[in-house]
Amino acid sequence: MAFGGILEDSHLPHVPGTVILNEEAAHSESVTGGLRHGMGRNAGVVLAPQPSEDPNDPLNWSDTKKISIISILAFDVILYAGTVGPLLNAGLSTISHDFGVPIGDITVISGYQLLVAGAFGPLVCAFSRKYGKRPLFMLCSILGVVGTVIGSASNGLNALLTARVVQGFAISAYESLVITAIGDLFFVHERGLYSSIINFLLAGISNFSSVITVTIVSNLGWKYLFHILLAFVALQLILLILFCLETTYNRDKRYDTDEVANVDLEKLAEVEHRNDTELEKSASSATRAKPVPLPKTFRQELAILTGVYTDENLLQLVLGSFAVWTNFTAAWVIIAVGGSTVLSVAVAFVLAQIFTLPPYNLTAAGVGYLSLGPFVGSIIGSVIAWGYMAEQGINLYACATVHGIVLVGVVAICTAATAYALDAYRDMSNEIFIAIMLFKNVVLYRFSEFVNNWTAFAGPFVVYSVFGGIGLALTLAAIPVYIFGKQYRSLWARHNLLERMGVKTHAEV
Repeated sequence: MAFGGILEDSHLPHVPGTVILNEEAAHSESVTGGLRHGMGRNAGVVLAPQPSEDPNDPLNWSDTKKISIISILAFDVILYAGTVGPLLNAGLSTISHDFGVPIGDITVISGYQLLVAGAFGPLVCAFSRKYGKRPLFMLCSILGVVGTVIGSASNGLNALLTARVVQGFAISAYESLVITAIGDLFFVHERGLYSSIINFLLAGISNFSSVITVTIVSNLGWKYLFHILLAFVALQLILLILFCLETTYNRDKRYDTDEVANVDLEKLAEVEHRNDTELEKSASSATRAKPVPLPKTFRQELAILTGVYTDENLLQLVLGSFAVWTNFTAAWVIIAVGGSTVLSVAVAFVLAQIFTLPPYNLTAAGVGYLSLGPFVGSIIGSVIAWGYMAEQGINLYACATVHGIVLVGVVAICTAATAYALDAYRDMSNEIFIAIMLFKNVVLYRFSEFVNNWTAFAGPFVVYSVFGGIGLALTLAAIPVYIFGKQYRSLWARHNLLERMGVKTHAEV
């Protein structure tokens, strides 16, 4: 029994997803002393992955460059994953009245948008694997601008549906590839902070955006949601083109100490020491296995296509988003993150239905302001209590507070599960996060078709009791993943089912 109850493995000398960060705690100075370490207060931290000597390796970029890129991507997440998805939630009843259709018909439009985003995901994954993330981010942003323009000019249900579907294509990359970009830019010991920020934006901002959108709907009308959004998505596209560089990089696998099963740390330290010595002496590159590339110019960095990053065919790469389910831990991450997000968003589908009726009688603006509770909660889970309180007509502010507590659990499980996937299975993180989005959006689409009628028939208590039970089961499933995770990573490294099916990710074992 190892530290904290995690079971050790006896089959591999090094289990992928396991790294030595603190060499003093691991008593590994003799082995890791020659490897590259952090700086400042992290001087005792062994860097994982080990950065190469290539100045174009994203791990070697300056902190300013890295933070600029992740900040722009965070802004993109706010717009597309946090705002575009729930854009119409607070105005559902208003749009329903304007078009003379049941509120369920408007809810289904958002469901179609989610379905499109999910269906587009495997293609996003495949092309990002082969050609990098930057062209996919740019394509999705352009589609986001187009969809917003259509929405701002829409005068009927079909036009609104078209706008939301086109926006759905835009959502796809920003709900999946941003977290994998964290793995491209940052070392293992740095990823937690940025993963937490992105997960907060994914889970929390969608609630805060409703507080803003409801004010716009109440004072200017729902079409101004698109008018105002257009300015922001246009700005986002400009920032993306100029400053969000390609983060995909094919590094010598010896440096990826967090991925490979056969890692010789002593030999790697010798290679790095030899390379450093050669650089210091400005020796001839003829003695080096591979000359160090020159840093790219700013103009070169702005290229849309920066190369081909894998020789796998696109069909195999598309299948990867589905084949990743054969990994039990990946399946848990997909269901846990996707499922918990589904439960929190499904709540928003019925907010207007519950709180515009007696005893609450809220206006559209009131429903939007109600989302301030879960936004605060996502910064600080009992779905069952919330359903009971709503059914019994208990104080509105108490309902909002408990709704906020729910988001505490959602953000916590999403952050923990995605961080585990990124650290333990970085080699197939693209596929995992695409699968999360696909699972989440397909399930949400199905929810959009029946959740309003179910709530009207069974009542909030029954609906949210079911939600709470599912959430509890997803959380408890983390226990065996924690205990047996290392042993399972070893088993997967020795019997990788994706590779046996001809679906290869970029790791080598």
